[in-house]
Amino acid sequence: MHSLKSFAGDFFKENLAIEKEAIAIIKKTNFLNNHAYEKFKDKTEGVSFFSNFTTKKNTGESFLQIEENLNFGKNDELLHRLVSEGKKVANFKEKIKDFMVKNGLPAEIPGLFNMNFQMAAYFYPSIIEFIELNKNLVKKHMCSDSISSFEINFFNIVKGSKNVGLHHQHYVRKGAGDLEYVHEVRNIHITLTESTESQPFLLWEGTGKEFASPRYIYKYLLDKRGDRNLLTKSLYLCEHGEEYTTNEQIFGCVYLRAKYYRHIYCNPDGISSVKSVYYANPFRNALIFNPYIMHGSNLLPSSNQERISLVLRVHNGNNMCENYKKAGVKKDSAECLSKLFMNNDVEIYKNLLNNGDEGVPSFSYKQLEEGLLGLREHYEKSINFFIEDEYIFTDEAKECIAEFIQNKGVSNLLQLQYKDEV
Repeated sequence: MHSLKSFAGDFFKENLAIEKEAIAIIKKTNFLNNHAYEKFKDKTEGVSFFSNFTTKKNTGESFLQIEENLNFGKNDELLHRLVSEGKKVANFKEKIKDFMVKNGLPAEIPGLFNMNFQMAAYFYPSIIEFIELNKNLVKKHMCSDSISSFEINFFNIVKGSKNVGLHHQHYVRKGAGDLEYVHEVRNIHITLTESTESQPFLLWEGTGKEFASPRYIYKYLLDKRGDRNLLTKSLYLCEHGEEYTTNEQIFGCVYLRAKYYRHIYCNPDGISSVKSVYYANPFRNALIFNPYIMHGSNLLPSSNQERISLVLRVHNGNNMCENYKKAGVKKDSAECLSKLFMNNDVEIYKNLLNNGDEGVPSFSYKQLEEGLLGLREHYEKSINFFIEDEYIFTDEAKECIAEFIQNKGVSNLLQLQYKDEV
């Protein structure tokens, strides 16, 4: 029986490390001749700018549970298939990225063909079998009135890359600062490849007591005599930075939060009461936790091996904020999906995209009982795509995607992304 262990991490240093990384990126970002930024900066001087900034307390429970004895089929055949699919997807992502860059398009448009989050459910045909073999695990965390649906996420960390840094889930609506979030949410995190003691899963207990909107943090740090120029640039990137790279936008949000968390969780001497627990070897087991609680680390060494993880995100599906709803693939991209998966059955994707929140496939307790029929049909009719040793990016799919982006406009598509999933 595996057990959780305490971890004497330094929460102050964790936030300081990510704050320094964010500052370096923001200082390299070009704001010259950006008239929209200048107008935004002028607005921050007005009292009305802060008329609607918010913060809320987290009523969610901080915990990390372990579920063992997952069913991966005879001789772990299903486990091997999921890992194989993860490697195929990583390769396919590079193909799409190369195509976008060669055609003068952003390397990634979050929400369009994001295979980690919104689109993960479409790319892993073995996921249906896993869910059916482990229904009791999923149902156990879906059976309250408030926990009503789940989404499929899949992550692939390549060998030699940094561990996922300190982060937590937050759905914060951009703009005037209204704060919305899913009141109850659980991550069922399943590591499909073996990990080592140097790459533990970390959960920082004592965090997540409140969720502050970017403007609330901005005002708070200004009152603490923060650097107005740096704070204003960060807030602009976080809220309105569509013309900048995804990395720059993300780190605008990251800087605000990292500095804020150092203020509220650490004393002036850098001493923090925040402790962490870790699970050294999550391979084959499910870790269930509240993702609003901070997890991950900036200070762990780079991964010495490829790491593939499946995450079922179970939540109150009736309280998704507007920004997250807009993040999904829109219904009118169904034709491109049919070409991408080489089946030319547009109706499958129109139906799937009508399910969930604006194209983010989410599945209710009832749908779980029905066997996720829409996804099963997609997998069966896309057999020519999935059966290959590596996923093929056809010329027909490339033409459709390029035309779709051209018709929609890059700036409009970038505005659909959610900036607060870090």
